[in-house]
Amino acid sequence: MSRNTVSIFALSVLSVVWGGFSATAQEAPDTPPEEAQARQDTIIVTANRREERLQDVPVAISAVSAEMVAERGLTDLKSLNEAVPSLVLVRSATSNTPFIRGVGAAAASPSNEPSVTTYVDNIYIPSNVATVFDFNNIERIEVLRGPQGTLFGRNAVGGVLHVITKDPSHDPVFDGEVTVANYDSTVANAYLSGGLSDTIAANLAIHIAERGEGWGENVVTGNEVFQYSDASARLKLLWEPSDSTRVLFAADVDDYEGVQGVLRTAIPGTVTGGGAPNAGFYNVNNNDDASNEVDVWGTSLKIDQDFNGFSGTSITSFRQVRQSVVYDLDTSPVPATKTTLETEVDTFTQELQVKALPNADLQWILGGFYFDDDTGYNPLGVLIGGANQLAIASAQKTKSLSAYGQFTYPVTDRTNVTAGLRYTSDEREIEGVSSFNGAVTGTGQDDVEFDKLTWRLSVDHHFTDSFMGYASYNRGFKSGSYDITSFANPAVAPEVLDAYEVGSKFQLFNNRLDLNLAAFYYEYTDIQVTQVLGTTARVVNAASATNKGLEAEFIARLFDGFRLNGGISIQDGEYDEFPNGPHFSPNGAPPTCDIIPYPDDAPGGQTQPAGGCDLSGNEMIFAPPVSGNIGASYELDTGNAGRWIFAGSYYYTDEFAFEADQSIRQDAYGLLNASVQWRSESDRYGVRLWGKNLTDEEYYVAANSTASGRIYSPADPLTFGITLNVSTN
Repeated sequence: MSRNTVSIFALSVLSVVWGGFSATAQEAPDTPPEEAQARQDTIIVTANRREERLQDVPVAISAVSAEMVAERGLTDLKSLNEAVPSLVLVRSATSNTPFIRGVGAAAASPSNEPSVTTYVDNIYIPSNVATVFDFNNIERIEVLRGPQGTLFGRNAVGGVLHVITKDPSHDPVFDGEVTVANYDSTVANAYLSGGLSDTIAANLAIHIAERGEGWGENVVTGNEVFQYSDASARLKLLWEPSDSTRVLFAADVDDYEGVQGVLRTAIPGTVTGGGAPNAGFYNVNNNDDASNEVDVWGTSLKIDQDFNGFSGTSITSFRQVRQSVVYDLDTSPVPATKTTLETEVDTFTQELQVKALPNADLQWILGGFYFDDDTGYNPLGVLIGGANQLAIASAQKTKSLSAYGQFTYPVTDRTNVTAGLRYTSDEREIEGVSSFNGAVTGTGQDDVEFDKLTWRLSVDHHFTDSFMGYASYNRGFKSGSYDITSFANPAVAPEVLDAYEVGSKFQLFNNRLDLNLAAFYYEYTDIQVTQVLGTTARVVNAASATNKGLEAEFIARLFDGFRLNGGISIQDGEYDEFPNGPHFSPNGAPPTCDIIPYPDDAPGGQTQPAGGCDLSGNEMIFAPPVSGNIGASYELDTGNAGRWIFAGSYYYTDEFAFEADQSIRQDAYGLLNASVQWRSESDRYGVRLWGKNLTDEEYYVAANSTASGRIYSPADPLTFGITLNVSTN
């Protein structure tokens, strides 16, 4: 979908929504200070598919508010790890790939669903390609750590990222802001909400961003690299015909262009094809410039109905993703291989739930989920030597039915037992054809079914009104799938994760300190990974692992106007069994399973030892032994002169492995962000000066080892800017 289409959509719905608002936007009544403080101090989440205080939920969960998103400069999904313990987000080739506690989808194939699932407003997003979006109109983001299957539509083996956007309000609201930053960057956001009638309200969020100047240069073509643009709009219509009926329609479009994660170059100290060395941390050394365009649109309809003694919910959605990618496969100045990817994803989901009313003594929920997905390349093309064309057109079709249920039984007035079950049945089909210079070289067709029962069992006890402890055992399941890149290979088996966790949640010092602790032990089997044998790459079940760790999060309100929050993760994860694991040795040196430095006269490229290597005992990828974050904000009220808000945050991660053979590791680094904001006395106007990565740390957003070499894509350098805001609320 073109940017013009996005703009036309945005302007048309803007006129409809604004036309229905009250002609005169009335100021909302002042909120009493004690009431506002109470709301600020109480964090409400929906991890159990009902509204609860965060401190009452016996799950390791992080809640990131809209205020924290702004204060810490968390502009998109890949920056969320700066505020959530044990979360690592990687820009894996053409998509965002989340890992929680070392669990994530390392296999790079669009048909390989994520192990950590992403939801936006209760809608499952099966393609990580569709999660490359900037934040706008955020109410909060909930991150659930560990298997989630007895409450959410699609099963999640590693955790859930749930982005929750604002619902329409009947009071007229306008919130607009413009940002100007270095690297010729501009961002414009607008949010409108208001009533169209006594029973109907609507809102509209528009986001337009562009970075006109790149961080680096392609030293071969002379062009700048790592610019990007993003334009999106989201519309919601809320109809409440009675106190017991609520109907919410949503539609969104997004047009993204950017090559971060796609465009890669040689890791310093190595060379790629043709002996091409690193040309500077933010530079690339490719004969072709890369491009990556992602067009997404989706609609959803959520109906909530209260009955006599219970409530029901229906959630229907359809989403379409189109991605077009061109990149230099050999990442060198030599015109050896050039790849084009045309990815198509069409997804329909239907979820039905019935559950107890919020005031019921016995809380229960029963649900069913239908998932219909078609993911494929149309086509994948590789231009070899500038003359020979390899093409693959393939698609995986998935139909899934699942049923789940969970109840929480109050054994005493302070002790609860929670039990849940889920049954999943997935049917997968694969079909594909390959050709070389137009002549068919292979065809394939296959189908398979995966059925699995998973569960959750937990006990929580409120020792006092401000201290709760819990213990849980969860089994998570990620369905097997085909690899549409190598469609002739059989489907891989499902992953299974047994997760044991104990935790506690405290509210101390007259509720000035919230402290949440969790300890976990994971047994992870049949891990799906990409294995390269000779010239063939495929997704296989090649590993089992254990991971154990500790996590802590806190929010401290030390005195009026000052807030301190942060978290830390300590984990120890390793592969118990990983035979025939992927490993490459640089050409110009004998193939070996040892990690050896590149020879001074290395010709470029890498070779894998025959049969792979035994990687048992190695550290799990994307599982840093120590990581943590801390943030502080102070609000100074100067009366008629307005309010000043000073904020800063620091994120640290220990070194971790990008590859299971440990050949590519991310060095330890820290990110320092800061901002100062002025708000007018009426809170209508604001100005914010901000800076991200103030120490200009150089680190990878993605890295991997291929037959061409050890390659990476750089993360954001130091950025700074000014944001102007106008608001009626």
